[in-house]
Amino acid sequence: MKNKNLMLGLDIGSANLKYIALDPNKKEVTHFGCVPLWSKRINLLKKTVAGVKHIIEIIKPEYVNIVSSFEIVEKKPIHILEMFYETLLTEFDNTIFYTLTRDCNVIDIYNAQKRASDLIASAVQGVAYIGTHIVDNGVLINMNSASTVVIPILKNRYQSISGYKFSSGEARWIGALYTPVETFTDSGVINGHITKLAPYGAHTVDVFNILDKSRLEEILGLYGVNKTLYPQEDSLYKIFHSLAYYPKNINKTSINQAKIFSLYIYHKLQDIIREMIFQIFSFLNLDPEEIPIITCGIGKDLILKNGLRNFNVHDISSYLSFPLWVYVEAFGSALALLEKIENKHINIAEVTINEESIKKNQGSGTVQF
Repeated sequence: MKNKNLMLGLDIGSANLKYIALDPNKKEVTHFGCVPLWSKRINLLKKTVAGVKHIIEIIKPEYVNIVSSFEIVEKKPIHILEMFYETLLTEFDNTIFYTLTRDCNVIDIYNAQKRASDLIASAVQGVAYIGTHIVDNGVLINMNSASTVVIPILKNRYQSISGYKFSSGEARWIGALYTPVETFTDSGVINGHITKLAPYGAHTVDVFNILDKSRLEEILGLYGVNKTLYPQEDSLYKIFHSLAYYPKNINKTSINQAKIFSLYIYHKLQDIIREMIFQIFSFLNLDPEEIPIITCGIGKDLILKNGLRNFNVHDISSYLSFPLWVYVEAFGSALALLEKIENKHINIAEVTINEESIKKNQGSGTVQF
């Protein structure tokens, strides 16, 4: 039997599927969580559909609003998105699916399938929808596990520079966990020398594992990742591989070299993040002293707030409580769905979290399937 009162928002990335179910009558989040898609060694489309089925079987919503970015990692993103929409239409009975357009309007999946080329990376609109409800004029920067996107909000509207966010500079494939270091810099420092990086070495998660292990473990928990999968020693060896540096044993000298390299990469990341902000502010001619920057996603505490400390920075947690700020894309899609289906608006500050849901998920919301 369907839960007609629940609005389910889904955010499907390349590594995780995040969800939030909202009861508009109670103004309460009844379910939330994260499905780690990266753990399944099957076709991306198949494991994405399997994850959606699993969540729908648990929550049994009548209406679902799906935003996504998983398609961008495929060779033919438009084709894979069309196939995904077709699967939703043919394999799910009595469930009505929607997604968000570039201007944050809700569109049903049947019509979305006809214009999939305009709906690539719709997860951005989930964040943008929240942005329009918490700030009149401002810039959100959202760093998740695999990407970072800058979202300008002007006069309560999302002001996108281009539909091609990853080529316009609005978005970059730089995330807090799963980004290979060699994809954003070709060099590193080791034993007083600048050296070219080898492929298939360290990821951003390894850098943060060296610099701030305890904070990283908190982040891994939010995304439902078992911290034992990332022992610090493994991160050391991945960093050494990137540097083509092969110490016989881990000792104080080699650990120091790993720390120096990690700081080097950390500052490279900060430069890229600031460059993204500078580009948006310059393009839209925004005053950096007046326009607030709201840091979002799991990267906000690892790097965003520190890297942008000379700007007018605000933390998304000042507007949204946990777990809403972790699942901001899914929360935005659920709110947009409510507006579409019932023509209702909820004050975000009034939304509460079901205590049983928090206990059930032990604070992280991880769901295995």
